[in-house]
Amino acid sequence: MNRSLFAIGVFATLTFGETTRPELRGTRTPLCTMATGDARLVMRAERDTLMPFVNAPVQVTSASSVRNRPGDPPADSQPLMRTARVKVLLLDKASRAILFAAGIRDSQPMAYLQAFTYGADCRPVAWRDTQPFVELGERGYVVAMLTPPPTWIDGLPVFVVTHPRAYPYPLRRDVLASLLPRPNNPASPEEVFDFETSVNQRDSTFAGSSFDDTVRSARAITWAHAHADAREREPIRTDLRNLLMRSDMTRIDQMRSRLRGTYRVSMQTGDTTLAWWFRTVDKPAYLWRENDERLSTEQMLKAPFASYTLVGYAVHDSATLALADLAESSTAHARLVWLSVDDRPSLPGNASRLALTAKLEFRLKVAQEALWPALEVYNKALSKEDSLFFVRIKRPLAREDRQPMLPMTLQITREGALKADTALVRDGRTLRVTVTRTDTIAVVRLW
Repeated sequence: MNRSLFAIGVFATLTFGETTRPELRGTRTPLCTMATGDARLVMRAERDTLMPFVNAPVQVTSASSVRNRPGDPPADSQPLMRTARVKVLLLDKASRAILFAAGIRDSQPMAYLQAFTYGADCRPVAWRDTQPFVELGERGYVVAMLTPPPTWIDGLPVFVVTHPRAYPYPLRRDVLASLLPRPNNPASPEEVFDFETSVNQRDSTFAGSSFDDTVRSARAITWAHAHADAREREPIRTDLRNLLMRSDMTRIDQMRSRLRGTYRVSMQTGDTTLAWWFRTVDKPAYLWRENDERLSTEQMLKAPFASYTLVGYAVHDSATLALADLAESSTAHARLVWLSVDDRPSLPGNASRLALTAKLEFRLKVAQEALWPALEVYNKALSKEDSLFFVRIKRPLAREDRQPMLPMTLQITREGALKADTALVRDGRTLRVTVTRTDTIAVVRLW
């Protein structure tokens, strides 16, 4: 499986309707997704043209019987694909060995870079983008699939780019530029290449375990210590931090959280006081990336210990908590709650940390409607990616589905009792939120 760290999330957002909103994860239309391949290169484009599709084996990472939707371009039997003739300036060692075995000894050989565009059913479709695939004369970093030598064009290697909306880096397309942050000091294609090939290096003994997150994290730390400047440039900075935290998450993923259990949430605004309950799963569900972003890169390198989010299921009546199918009912998805906590289980001495920064997030419909006016001022703002998602599905986000985010501090006693009591003031209105754990009964996490 390809382990490219860079830009694929943006490609998925634009092409397949993926979303960053946790309550919508896993609900996208199951369309076709192609693996990016294992070849990594820095190239300079010398010519851009249309050429017939190189019918090489491409790994499908997800597919279904979904047919192209109305308005989607039809599949082509002999599609013309945007193809660039490029000079390969840098190439990963495994790919270079393949070229060498095929008789190509040039340290900077010529090659073809072909954009592979495809429909919802995985069949290739002709290039129809009004934006160029490459910028002539400019250097770019690419993750691609090196096709077998019999498919090469006039003896020149062919690299197939299955995610042409993400590569070559740096991105030039207007849509992508509007979604991605514009770093003041972006990494060069050569720096991105050096980072990714160092972290994802392959050798003749390649096996799946070579790409274990723990191994890759150790490589990333070594690389980061040797490249103090480059590690702070985007997209390397974000990719490095995500890898370090994800590596730690694999360690705590199967640990039962000390914060698991059933919680009573009391909310008071003016003369109105109402309560609702939620029960969490027993193990961490996601990284709490917003919290970890507060750490400097240097802190992360010294102590890459992740904080996390617990998923819960809410009810208005405590008696409903006795139902065995709390997480399995047809309304479970609509009743999701996210409790994010600065609990770092793999951090030495974490058990003695008794005051934890936290955030409670939930759909507005979880709380009683009388509380909505006081809660709406804390609604999470839609990101550009999420806004694009709702444009693509052609429906706005309903009021009841907006998500308030309430900051708080969870206090843990030596006996294990847990409580947060927070007074939030905004727009002249005070909202008092009290969150109390009532027991340690949890829903078994099945994923």
